[in-house]
Amino acid sequence: MLKIHSIKVGESATNCYLIWDEKTKDAILVDPGDSADYIEVVVADLSINPIKIILTHGHWDHTDAVLELSLAYNVPVLINKGDEFLFRRFRPSPKIATDISDGDSLVIGKGKIKIIETPGHTPGSISLYCTSSKFVVVGDIYFADGTFGRTDFDYSDKKTLVKSLKKIKKLPSSTVIYPGHGEAFNIAMLTVD
Repeated sequence: MLKIHSIKVGESATNCYLIWDEKTKDAILVDPGDSADYIEVVVADLSINPIKIILTHGHWDHTDAVLELSLAYNVPVLINKGDEFLFRRFRPSPKIATDISDGDSLVIGKGKIKIIETPGHTPGSISLYCTSSKFVVVGDIYFADGTFGRTDFDYSDKKTLVKSLKKIKKLPSSTVIYPGHGEAFNIAMLTVD
């Protein structure tokens, strides 16, 4: 069984997620947008062992603490190749150890996370779906208040984002959505126009 814990970080109150296996304590850090020191304190308090950093997309408010944390824990950084240009645009960054794509599985202890490509907000946006614990981390593709991530960037596409939301909407009705900003909500609240 995988556990998930949310930490709000940075001026945009971005959700950084810690996902770990209860037995092995192996963990991934998802979207460490800022406050590396605070994230390290929470990791220590939970007695978990980060093995990877995963980025749902390449925007600065989801990636600002990546360099510091990747060095602190000596772990690889994974991002979909469609967003590598965004990740590298804003700051010095660590080498991306590997690419993650639709259908890939990430092993965390004895648990697995399935990668779902969900472009639109950015070309390389991904969602992280845990079937056993029935949750999905969606980055900025959708929020509890019914809004979704910006599509006014030159690399964004609203029609593509709607297709991505339809993919997520097909997950089981008991699935909990963990967005990039704001509170978690049940997938039944997700509306797709």
